[in-house]
Amino acid sequence: MLEFRTLLELRDHLAIRDHVAGRIQLRFSSRLLKDPRTEELRRAADAGMPPCIKDIKVNLFTRTLTVHYDTTAIVPEELHEALITEDRDRFEELASRFDEPGTV
Repeated sequence: MLEFRTLLELRDHLAIRDHVAGRIQLRFSSRLLKDPRTEELRRAADAGMPPCIKDIKVNLFTRTLTVHYDTTAIVPEELHEALITEDRDRFEELASRFDEPGTV
């Protein structure tokens, strides 16, 4: 099963393009396609999504990844912070919440 943490760990290749509660669109660098964790993410997504993720769409042409998520399980501001923080401890704290049952 896909772990939200894996997506967050790839954040060095991601930039937030747009974010409204329940949907975040990320632009990814071409380096993401070469990162071995990307294949891990794909295999995990094929095995199933955590309940907090409703849908993920990838557009290779525009290099965007759109994630629809449950706002009762994930606080939008915390997701946003997890993707931009440079504080590793804060990242770990936030990322650990997203994969817990019932989440944040």
